[in-house]
Amino acid sequence: MKLNELFLMEAPLPPDWDKSVFDERVPFARRVRYAQERADKVGTGSSRIAFVIPYQGRKTVLKVSKSRKGACSKQSRSIHSV
Repeated sequence: MKLNELFLMEAPLPPDWDKSVFDERVPFARRVRYAQERADKVGTGSSRIAFVIPYQGRKTVLKVSKSRKGACSKQSRSIHSV
């Protein structure tokens, strides 16, 4: 088991969210709008926007890519982060 697998966990979207909106075929702008309509924004970077969503009774951060760059950054971080 890799070290990042011990500390990183992907939480599911809230049950009332449409998961198909976050499919790679859906434009980035539509994904961001969808999240903005349903969650509180807590931060913005050059390529992603962070929102707070509930997960198992606690607040959890959901990062939504604003562009292909943000999606690539997410993949890179999930592989290498601790």
